Order: sequence, then structure tokens, then C-alpha cells
Amino acid sequence: MSETLSKESTVRSGRVRIDDRPKHLATRLEDGDIAVINVADLDRESAEALVAAAPAAVLNAQPSLTGRVRAMGPRLILDAGIALVDDLGQDIMTLREGQRVTGRGGK
Repeated sequence: MSETLSKESTVRSGRVRIDDRPKHLATRLEDGDIAVINVADLDRESAEALVAAAPAAVLNAQPSLTGRVRAMGPRLILDAGIALVDDLGQDIMTLREGQRVTGRGGK
């Protein structure tokens, strides 16, 4: 399991918002929500939509950067100071919409 986290060690809590389509999810996010996505190679446009919605963190069931294509999305999210946790597996998609979660960690 790989992790792509922001540089500082932090604790982030928020309500879970889940969608396989990051741009659609961004329209439903409120400041401080935790975005849960299922996207390999997160593209720039999707990342920009997520950053504009200002989630506390983005949790991805798949690797946000696989190396198959040049995906700029992960860098945009991290540069915005939003925690990004990758490759969590499909079980992350079973969280309940609106459920409160807390994440701890950092690199």
C-alpha cells in the first residue's frame, strides 16, 4: 500500500463524501469534508475541481499515479496542502456517505 501524504504530520477529521467521479464529487463537497475517490492516474482537471472544493483530505482506493500516464493531479492536491492517501483498496468505497472519519499521519 503506497501513501502520498502532505509533508507535515497531522490529524484530519471530517464527513466522508464518496464518488467514483471526482469532478462530480467536487460539486457536493463542503469545506472540511473527506473526499473518497476510486481513480487511477488522477488527472489535472479532476484535481483542480477537488482543490477548489477544499476537502480536508482525499482518500483514493487506487493509486493516484501509476506511471502509465503523466498525471498532474496528485501534485496539485499536495501543493494545495490537502492530504492525499493512495491505494487504499476497494474497501474504502464501502464507507457510508456522511460518516465522520479521522485520519492520522504524515511523511
